[in-house]
Amino acid sequence: MARKGSPGKGRAKKNNEPVSTKQRLHTLIKRVRDKLREDAGMSTDADRIPQLTWMLFLKFLDDHERAQEEELGEQHVAIVEPPYRWRDWANPTDIPRRSQGR
Repeated sequence: MARKGSPGKGRAKKNNEPVSTKQRLHTLIKRVRDKLREDAGMSTDADRIPQLTWMLFLKFLDDHERAQEEELGEQHVAIVEPPYRWRDWANPTDIPRRSQGR
C-alpha cells in the first residue's frame, strides 16, 4: 500500500490542466477573485462577489448572443450592443493598448 503523498501504483500524475468543466470554472473564479483582491477599492468578499457575479453574467450573456448569432444569422437582434458586449471590453489582447490610452 502506497503512503499518502508518495507516488503509488494506479495513481495518475497530477496535471496542471484542470480536467472537468467544474474544475476549470473553479480555477477561473479563483483567478478572478485573486485579481479583484488586488483592487484597493474592494476589501471584502461582500465587495467582490457582486462584481464577480456581474462579470460572469455578462460573459454567459455574450456566449448566448454568439450562439444566437450563429443560429439566426441576420435575423438575430442583439440584447447588448457594442461596445458594451463582453467580447468588446474583456479582450485580454486589447489590455496593453487600452492601458496606453489607444
